[in-house]
Amino acid sequence: MPTVANVVEFLEQFAPRELAADWDNVGLLLGERNVEVERMMTCLTVTSESAAEAIEGRVHLIVTHHPILFRGVKSLNDDTPEGRMVLSLARAGVAVYSPHTAFDNTRGGINELLARCLGLVDVRPLRRAAPSPLPRRGER
Repeated sequence: MPTVANVVEFLEQFAPRELAADWDNVGLLLGERNVEVERMMTCLTVTSESAAEAIEGRVHLIVTHHPILFRGVKSLNDDTPEGRMVLSLARAGVAVYSPHTAFDNTRGGINELLARCLGLVDVRPLRRAAPSPLPRRGER
């Protein structure tokens, strides 16, 4: 059975953290690396509803595009909806990983997929970043 660490390693090979914007909060944002992953859930943004669904479904790892705890946290308690959500995920042992702008910027990532779906040609980055270590489809 793969662990959270195994899934994180795979995701970071596809979308290396170095490709994320400097201001972004990417990576394993909640959870323990040694937990076995039998059930995994994906979503665009972790909401109180998707968190409840993950807990009810006994999910071990959520891979979400948008990070939880995006800005620095000075306290984490049940006074806020975000605090209640994060605490409930932690109590249930649900890990949360977000690739956010690393996934936006990697080869085969969201920006490239959208450009392909729109039929765009001669697509290139507006801002140059380190190249993704993965070859494009057909270059293997």
